[in-house]
Amino acid sequence: VNALARSLSFRPNTGRDIRAMHSISASVKELEDDLELICQTAARLKHAVKGLKLDAGANCSGPHEIPSQKENDKVIEGRSSPDQPELPPVLYERWQARISARRPEQTSCSIAKTQGRAAQFELYGFMEELNARSVSIASRRAREFRSLKTRSSSMCGQDTEDSPSWVSESIANPHSAPRVAWSTLGGMLVAFDALSLPIAVAWDTSLSQGLMLIPLVFSLFYWTLDIFLSSMAGYYDHGALITSKRKACKRYLTTWFGFDLVMVSVDWIIFGMRDDETSNASASSRVVRVVRIVRLLRLLRLVKLDAANRIISEIFGQSGLQAIELTFAVLKAIGVVLFFVHLLACFFFYVGRQSGDYYEETWLTTYGFATSPFQEQYIASFHWVLGQLTPAPMGIRPVNYYERLYNVCIIVFGVIVMGTAISRVSQTIQQLIKSTQDSRARKRQVMQYLKANRASMELSVRVLRYVDKCLRRQKPLVLDKSLLSDSLVKEIHMDRRGPLLLKHPFFALMNEVQPEPFTELCGILKLSSYEPGDLIFTSDTVASSMIVVGPGTYLAVGCVRPVVSVASHVKLRPSLGFLTRGVLHEDPEEGKHFSVPDCDFFAEISLFLPFTHTMTLMTQSYIDAYSLTGSEMASVFKDFPGVCKYAYQYARCLVDQLKSDNYEAIDDLPVEAAQACCSGTDAFHLANMDEGKLVKNFKVPGKVMPATEKDVQRLLAKAAAQDFKSQDLVEALEEMFPELLPGHGTHQKFSLPEERHKALASMSSFVWLLLNRHDRFVAPQADSACMSLQVWGGLQTFLDWVGVKAKPEMIHVMLVFLAIKGLGKSKMLVGQLPTHAQQPDLAVTHLVQVLSDVVPSSTTLSPDMTSMLLKITTMHEHFNVGQFMQAENSSVTLRVFQAWVAENSDEPAVYRMFLLSAMAIMCGLCADAGGQLCHGSPFMNEKSGLVTLLGLEALQCLQTADWQGCHAIYWSYLGQRASGLGLPTKTSADLAFVRLACLCRTSDRSQLSDLASDWNELESKDQ
Repeated sequence: VNALARSLSFRPNTGRDIRAMHSISASVKELEDDLELICQTAARLKHAVKGLKLDAGANCSGPHEIPSQKENDKVIEGRSSPDQPELPPVLYERWQARISARRPEQTSCSIAKTQGRAAQFELYGFMEELNARSVSIASRRAREFRSLKTRSSSMCGQDTEDSPSWVSESIANPHSAPRVAWSTLGGMLVAFDALSLPIAVAWDTSLSQGLMLIPLVFSLFYWTLDIFLSSMAGYYDHGALITSKRKACKRYLTTWFGFDLVMVSVDWIIFGMRDDETSNASASSRVVRVVRIVRLLRLLRLVKLDAANRIISEIFGQSGLQAIELTFAVLKAIGVVLFFVHLLACFFFYVGRQSGDYYEETWLTTYGFATSPFQEQYIASFHWVLGQLTPAPMGIRPVNYYERLYNVCIIVFGVIVMGTAISRVSQTIQQLIKSTQDSRARKRQVMQYLKANRASMELSVRVLRYVDKCLRRQKPLVLDKSLLSDSLVKEIHMDRRGPLLLKHPFFALMNEVQPEPFTELCGILKLSSYEPGDLIFTSDTVASSMIVVGPGTYLAVGCVRPVVSVASHVKLRPSLGFLTRGVLHEDPEEGKHFSVPDCDFFAEISLFLPFTHTMTLMTQSYIDAYSLTGSEMASVFKDFPGVCKYAYQYARCLVDQLKSDNYEAIDDLPVEAAQACCSGTDAFHLANMDEGKLVKNFKVPGKVMPATEKDVQRLLAKAAAQDFKSQDLVEALEEMFPELLPGHGTHQKFSLPEERHKALASMSSFVWLLLNRHDRFVAPQADSACMSLQVWGGLQTFLDWVGVKAKPEMIHVMLVFLAIKGLGKSKMLVGQLPTHAQQPDLAVTHLVQVLSDVVPSSTTLSPDMTSMLLKITTMHEHFNVGQFMQAENSSVTLRVFQAWVAENSDEPAVYRMFLLSAMAIMCGLCADAGGQLCHGSPFMNEKSGLVTLLGLEALQCLQTADWQGCHAIYWSYLGQRASGLGLPTKTSADLAFVRLACLCRTSDRSQLSDLASDWNELESKDQ
């Protein structure tokens, strides 16, 4: 639309013009929709034609009738013995064919276009690449996230946690308001001394009497306190701000401490001798004169004005207005000249008064100023000094040797002072002229370009006015990076652009997680300037970047979220202050006019997935805007694996929010959506973790003692009674295992209520299995899907094979394992562990070995049983029984696992306990948070129980099988599954379809029919 507008020399200045362009876009959009409808209709016709193959039964490996309960019983009775797994004959033929061919089959799988809303929200490919990068290096330890609240930046030179508390506290910035105010007060005291002390010495007056005593006492206490405050003031070292007390104290002791100590000592000595100075009876004139001359040493504090002058210059320079800088430079030069004139005038009077002791004539007696008032004497001395420094001398002249000698010194000294002052003022003016010339030269180039291209008068005036606006707003435009280090350049970008990005929750949390990539992002933002009436973006165009607009007024046409007033917005989010807007007015024909007081974000969705603008945004004032593309953001994140994980999780949460219709995919996404996406990331949970959830300090509160082997025996004895209720068993398990306490157990502390209920369901199901209580085991199951006694008998046979009923210590191990197994899924807990222990099963092993306070139940096991517990956990790390039952792995996986078991744990009891633990874990699936399904096994019904029993019986002979036996175990299990689903296994395509059915969790006829229909749409080579 923009290109069309330019080609027609059409300038959309109003909302009506934008709506005219929208009508063009709408027509194009309708045409695209019609074409899409035609494609969808053709796809449905193709699907219907191919579906005829299923009805005809030609070469169809589709499903038969799902067997009834009686047929399932036949499957149970007729399944192969666990000791003699059979390999499907068709596999031999296929293996022989592959050996003879030794060439992989070339397949060309057809790709069907995904229909529905889900296809609209797919992440960019580089977001998946970020996720791959984050997997290689796990998220950092929790101690790094805990330091978010107390992090001391190495760039700021702050102390570490090992420093004492009085040292580790940060100190004031030298440019902070309190420090600047304190330095300004010190400068005023120095200026007062510079004016009063020369007068006191020259006119032989006292500063320790009357009102003059007040500034003397105030100055005395100020400079004494300044010694302590200066030792706690931050400073800059090669561009880095140092805010460490230890380093600040060390620097102060080696620089200004000695000088300040001497000057404060002089002040106290003068204050102590004030009585000698004012007493004419006890003090000689010589002592009084010495005391008053010693007071001049306080003028040495003038050297400290250089630091204050530098700070004030930097503050004025920060304003960016050259007029202020020029004014300050000129005033500073004039102030220096006037101070020296004042000092020389006072000493000229002092020379005239003291020379009267040696000569009869002085300038005071010759010109009649000896008996004049103080004001006339000071003005005459001041006028005489100015006359020596300028070409306008006055009538007073020196009349004796000392006065002439002083006059010569003034003339020599005046040349230096005046020359330096005039040079500084001239240099400042030249710099201002030069900067103005640069601006004029750039404007002249634009004028020459317009003239050479014969631009119209109206366009030329508009362009030149806009150039003037840009030159006033963008000085200087170029930063000489050769003068700065990379870190300082990044800090400059961070200081200007960082506060804008921090308004968005995604970038704010990223800055807490890892500031380095956030600083890099600030450096790659692209700045654009717009004048009133410019289009920032238009609807129905592809969004290529996120836009961050600055303060100004705007016109929005299209899908815009409701705009709230600034006051009500602050009430909704008083601590965040994100993205406030003010409503100006809304015109039904033109659109919505609104103002942005700080900044706002548009098209942020385009950072993570393809997105089309849903509105048109036009400027109503001069504004600046920054842009950031998703690829640029990913190029920064790729070097920071921790942020890669955070960005990917945020993107996935954003997709989920959009798919679930919680928020609409629009340009100005509500800030609540960004906050919800942030709350779904690991970084958010770890960054907001309180001290009570740190594993190194964690202990289950209360006086609950972990259960011992005897406690387990007593529980089984109580549960064997007929009147023992399921709720009583759950409550007893919660009391015996501290990890399961409902209020403050380990599961509850680390936000794992679902895993806690699964653990309770698994443990109670295991107890009912041991006690052969079928009624209690199937209590949470529906009557129509309840586990039959035949499947129950198969599970009891498996339990006898394990041999756990007569061994209380193994029962204890199993209960402990089920109680702590789910803790490995807590992101908050796992994120605090070392990198090598951040997988679920590895995390449980690490907790048992190193952090026993988190899993106190493991501390009551004997060394042998603890070793068994660790071996069981390690086996779960290397092999997932649930994946085997869903055919997600292959026969090679069985062979690899068999070799590992033989090398690391060839004890039959450990392997049997491993299979039993896998079965017990599956018993706890589908336990709800309400706790009503924790009294038995909600998952292990008739269908799930049969599949589980088939898988367990297939795996019983894994330890004694050879490599061909591993293949037989795998395919015999799939053969049993095929028999249960009524599927043939005569061809390799049949076996492939059986495995596909297992992968898809197919359990009823409707699902099997849909799967067969999709399968038959493929060509034979694709099958």
